Amino acid sequence: MSPFLQATAFIVGFVIFLTAFITFIVRLSRRLNHRVNPRIHGVIETVVIAGIALGIIGMFQPLTKALYEPGFLLLLISTLGFIVWSHVIPATRAQMSAAALIEGTK
Repeated sequence: MSPFLQATAFIVGFVIFLTAFITFIVRLSRRLNHRVNPRIHGVIETVVIAGIALGIIGMFQPLTKALYEPGFLLLLISTLGFIVWSHVIPATRAQMSAAALIEGTK
């Protein structure tokens, strides 16, 4: 296969993956925006940031090469998770109170 065809296939695949990832973020944020409890939102955000920190430590620690691959995967997954989760807006206290009132009337 020629280098031009390889480059074209890579670019097309990358654009398809990027479009799918953006579509996933948009759909998830539309579904969850202003519906997630702020406390739960904060906990998930903290877990994802801790995953990023542990992934960096796993990749760059000097003791063993065995932690490099798991560290890289943890860093990759946590970074993608942070990109997705940073687009979700938690509910405000007023929205949480209104939801509780609506649930109480049912």
